[in-house]
Amino acid sequence: MVATTCAALLACFAGSASGAIGDISTFPVPTPNSQPTGIATAPDGSIWFTEGDLLSGDKIGRITNSGRITEFPVPTPKSQPTYIAPGPDGNMWFVEYATNKIGKITPSGSVTEYPIPTTDSQPISIAAGPDGNMWFTEGGGNKIGRITMSGKITEFPIPSPSSFTQIIARGPDGNMWFTESGANKVAKISMTGKITEFPMPTPDSAPVGIAQGPDGNMWVAVAVGNKIAKVSTSGKITEYEVPTADSGPFGITWGPDGNMWFTERLGNKVASITTTGKITEYPLPSPSADLLLPTAGNDGGVWFTESDTNSIGRIETGARFTITSTAPSGNALLTRGRVPGFGRLSQKALIAGSRRTGCAASKSVARAGSYVIRCRLNKVAIAKRRKGSLRLVVSTTFRPTGATPRTIRRTVIFHAVKRSFSG
Repeated sequence: MVATTCAALLACFAGSASGAIGDISTFPVPTPNSQPTGIATAPDGSIWFTEGDLLSGDKIGRITNSGRITEFPVPTPKSQPTYIAPGPDGNMWFVEYATNKIGKITPSGSVTEYPIPTTDSQPISIAAGPDGNMWFTEGGGNKIGRITMSGKITEFPIPSPSSFTQIIARGPDGNMWFTESGANKVAKISMTGKITEFPMPTPDSAPVGIAQGPDGNMWVAVAVGNKIAKVSTSGKITEYEVPTADSGPFGITWGPDGNMWFTERLGNKVASITTTGKITEYPLPSPSADLLLPTAGNDGGVWFTESDTNSIGRIETGARFTITSTAPSGNALLTRGRVPGFGRLSQKALIAGSRRTGCAASKSVARAGSYVIRCRLNKVAIAKRRKGSLRLVVSTTFRPTGATPRTIRRTVIFHAVKRSFSG
């Protein structure tokens, strides 16, 4: 039997959100008229974005959780970088739409470029695959490309002509999934290059954004059809109408709160959709921002690009570091809860009335969601419990990469037992 006492409600649901759900902040990009387009979260928790304007852009930007922006020039002039994604090598990878290249930028800002074999392929998006390579779409070349960490490129033709591929994302089934706005399809490609296409139920709906969801499905922003679509790995499609008419759903991402978040390019709103299809919309303070793409930050928010206002935006999702239960499991303390991002989770229990440690454990967390951490009681704690009730002051800390650590403290009591406490 175990009893848990919290000093206050926020001690058990600690790491309060930095604002109310739907609160929006904007950060102007230093370069005027840079046209921020693609955006992604790096392994260090920082947010990276592309500046796609042919005259004023040609840069890759990085923004911290506090809003500080640093810009790095792309070597090739008028490259028009449009999309960016983290790679398995710790670098950020991006596409150069106008100059037909794939770019790689290190955390310090050093850029390497790789030409695409197909002339005028018009690369649009890029994402890391389960095979350790980066995969990208060719809107003009009508192909899917794969590039290794050393820069070797292989291309795979798409069965449908003039498919005008848009966004590509890793799926839960070991395939890469992408949208075909020209052919009105969603498709997947295996690591060997086999492509399977699935027609959208709504004619001429122009699917654009795509992302994996927490329910094991792919979620799609359908721009002309004004819908959000859920696609199973077998290709079954369910569509949900967006409340605002002609809103132009564009980009979509898995949010830190367990919902999907998407941008409404024409509706000038950011919205969330639950896995059961309930949509909530949040209007932007700036009119006609031209919202493009979103990414889940490691600070409990969703970040997005505002092309026309030349800004990076952030919306609060309400995701917090929480503990839902702490209970004995054999000779250990088992704690369950949720984290709002990726980082390091640790737990340490001190024996009340002393400075001696009763248990300690830590683990890495790959993404936002539910967690379980098991903290094994040491010999000192077990021996004390045999003599009477064991009172532990437990601190569970989540250290999100690049964001502020959060700690939940509470008292846990193991009541006395006559027999040994063993697993």
